[in-house]
Amino acid sequence: CYAEHTEKISSVCLAPDSDHWICCSADEFSVKLWDIRSLVTIQMHNEHKGKIMCMTWSTCNSDLLLTADEKGTVVIWKLKTNFVKPFCLEKDMVCSIKASPHSGSQFAIGYRTGIALIIDIAKSYPVILQRLRGHEAEISSICWCPIKGENFLNGSGDADDGVLIATAGRKTIKIWSSTKGKEILSRKLPQSSTARYDPHDPAGKRLWMDIHWPRSMPHHLVSTSSGPQGDLYLLDIRKTSEQNLEKFIARHVSKHTKIIFNITCVGDKLCTFSMDRIITVWSLSLREALCSMCSFGGYVYCIKASPLDPGEWLGS
Repeated sequence: CYAEHTEKISSVCLAPDSDHWICCSADEFSVKLWDIRSLVTIQMHNEHKGKIMCMTWSTCNSDLLLTADEKGTVVIWKLKTNFVKPFCLEKDMVCSIKASPHSGSQFAIGYRTGIALIIDIAKSYPVILQRLRGHEAEISSICWCPIKGENFLNGSGDADDGVLIATAGRKTIKIWSSTKGKEILSRKLPQSSTARYDPHDPAGKRLWMDIHWPRSMPHHLVSTSSGPQGDLYLLDIRKTSEQNLEKFIARHVSKHTKIIFNITCVGDKLCTFSMDRIITVWSLSLREALCSMCSFGGYVYCIKASPLDPGEWLGS
């Protein structure tokens, strides 16, 4: 058990090229890189002055890790040289941040006001490539299309260098062109008929969503429900009718009863965690829950799968 943080752990990432390195951030404003085997901190920084909200580790450049906080500060951390550089492009809370799977220098940042930025940090200062406007509330999740090119959705087959990017917030999912900065499509999730809001439960007032773009199904998005009911959906982005949405089922496994905060995927397996303190593993191909387990007596705030060992998971 790694216990070198003094406050709540807010985010966690497994190294994309190692099966024993992990990075965690916590509410004492610290970011720590540590070893799973020895449970020893390798290096750390305390560059943030506000609560850290999210983290992303580039899969194209494993030396590069970015964290973002409630004041809008984003910190670049180059691990090999322990180089740390903060910057602030918007004085607003960062709710989500995601590294591009196709570029070692491009990142997407989602803010509380509903603005998303696509940036490039290849130079000594961050360059804003696109400013995406369209959401009316916080962007709680961002994901890049795993397939390069923006024309595969329309079936034209024309080669292009663009990358599609999806943003989610307040019941709405939008897909954008990262090269033109234009909205390509928008989908609104329906309100579940089984949803029941408890007026005394603060969590019931929050509309939190998470989305994942599976590499094995690039014409689909996996999304959590936008309300407190804890449902999981598969969205076919080629369709515009109500038939584009398929709900995952839980026949022999207890389903989530509260908001799902996070989705992570390895191959055909999805893993979700929720405010009900339950971790559930799903089959993407079957759209069905496989098993569930209780967390450690407290809320599970983040979970990641090892990129080298699909059977190994990290939760905090």
